[in-house]
Amino acid sequence: MRTRGRSIVLLAVLSAIVLAGCGSKDAATAAVTALEKQFRSGDVIKDLSASERVAFSRLSDGFRSRGRHVVEGMGVQYRFVRVEAVRVAEGDLMEPVEGGEPRARVQEGVLKRVKDGEIAGVAEVTVEVIPSRKWLEENASVLVLGGGAGPSPRDLQRAFTMVQGKSGWSLATGEVKTQAGAILRLYRDTAALKDKVSKRELAERLITDAPKVEPAPQG
Repeated sequence: MRTRGRSIVLLAVLSAIVLAGCGSKDAATAAVTALEKQFRSGDVIKDLSASERVAFSRLSDGFRSRGRHVVEGMGVQYRFVRVEAVRVAEGDLMEPVEGGEPRARVQEGVLKRVKDGEIAGVAEVTVEVIPSRKWLEENASVLVLGGGAGPSPRDLQRAFTMVQGKSGWSLATGEVKTQAGAILRLYRDTAALKDKVSKRELAERLITDAPKVEPAPQG
């Protein structure tokens, strides 16, 4: 009977771990799906940089899908290469204090947004911006050698912060983006919370990662 009881407890613990992992994975999937939808509809353009808004001002029907996690507009591809996501729990933002009341790990404004359900999940989607073949040819020397006033591989990578609120996932801007970033850093940097962050590679990197090189044949 005791063995059976231990088995039930162990099964419950394992189930909780699996469900927690699934929750984070679902958060990652939902965040990426929401961001891709904003690209395909063109709604994301208003939240891009000033130069990007000018470049895509004539893009009336949004970005087109060019494969899994790849969208394209005006000859420029946005490749979703990585996502880190977490479901935010109010208890995770409180640090236990021996013999006293728990202490907040974040600022009061951040904690309030979580309590109010305005931030229930946070995700960071890393994107590679792959310009047209012509642009790459014109800037090849700068990309390879570095230096000068031209772009570098780092310039072709950016991150979008997504937040799950009462109406679902959306692109975070302004104060909400700052607060969401603080929450994600907390989960990344706190030993007790690290395992709650889901990290997934989404698509092949073409610029920011060097290609794999096969070893030269011997002899």
